[in-house]
Amino acid sequence: MSTPTNTPQIGRLAQLVIDGAIAGYCTSYEVSEEGNVVQEYVLGQTSAAQWGISVMGNLTGNISMEHLYVDDTYANLLEAGAAIEIIDYPLGPVTGKPMHTYSVIVSSATQSVEQEAIVTFSLEAVIIAPPIRAVAP
Repeated sequence: MSTPTNTPQIGRLAQLVIDGAIAGYCTSYEVSEEGNVVQEYVLGQTSAAQWGISVMGNLTGNISMEHLYVDDTYANLLEAGAAIEIIDYPLGPVTGKPMHTYSVIVSSATQSVEQEAIVTFSLEAVIIAPPIRAVAP
């Protein structure tokens, strides 16, 4: 087994582009993808090695992000109900670094106000197409 040659990256170097505009004041971002494995068994078989079929079924995904509240731009995305594009540069927007593009529909928008705290805004989105994983040009 070889040792990884990549270096872990600092999150503060990440950038998000939401529907063509850089997402300012983003404080956290999370992508969750999950696959449903379909398994059917054959009568008379007793071990996992003897399944009749074991294949990947549906894939689902969600994106969660937190922002410092500035205006209603992101809330308007929920009300529009249209598909938008989210691009993340986990290692910063540097040529040759990983870049992920997601087609999503915003499913939840929450504004939080606390005494003596910055107003924040949370956004949840459902991934509606396979992600595109590439490198920044």
